[in-house]
Amino acid sequence: MQTPLFTALALLLAGAPDAADPPEDGPCPLCVSEKNPEEPTPAEPTPEIDPALYKEADWPSPNDGKGLYANDFQGRPLPVKLGSETWLSDEVDCSGRVLVINFWATWSVPCRQSRPRLDMLHRQHDDRLAVVTIAGVREKEAIVRAYLRENPDSMVNLYDAQQTLYREFESKGLPLALIVSTDGVIRWMGHPLDPNFKPALELVLAADPFFHGRD
Repeated sequence: MQTPLFTALALLLAGAPDAADPPEDGPCPLCVSEKNPEEPTPAEPTPEIDPALYKEADWPSPNDGKGLYANDFQGRPLPVKLGSETWLSDEVDCSGRVLVINFWATWSVPCRQSRPRLDMLHRQHDDRLAVVTIAGVREKEAIVRAYLRENPDSMVNLYDAQQTLYREFESKGLPLALIVSTDGVIRWMGHPLDPNFKPALELVLAADPFFHGRD
């Protein structure tokens, strides 16, 4: 069954579980601006969080040089909406969490190697982090489903044969991981086995204003 990811992930800060579209007072932080889709801008955080806190937060240094093998969207929101993907795992509510969006394929050895590490991070930070994996690059859904049955995990697993989001990055390889803060901005991107990936994720989890006062 193909259920829009929008209802579970795109309402990251809106807090409206039954809404088909983000409410006026809580825009979807993972959506591009409807007024000017060619120049996406970050959606506003929830009203109780001062937007200046996101600008002043101590985010990780962007990945660059040889470590970046795709179009650089660091410091920018996702270039297109999520929503057309097919759920391969149980549907969960990821609102109020940092996201790691990981593009992968079963035929890629580095992709398979990185999944246990991502699953461990998902389990360790399950109250603040959701690891969302998206497959569909040159392989059928049935193959991905079979792999997940043989290698179960706790992550959010999706399938998109059109690779609606992934193709925007024009990546030269897989896997490709995005670390997205709770205001919907990509704070770091690159290989999930890069030595800088975990430190960058820890910095985002520590710096994200959404979590301030919860400790």
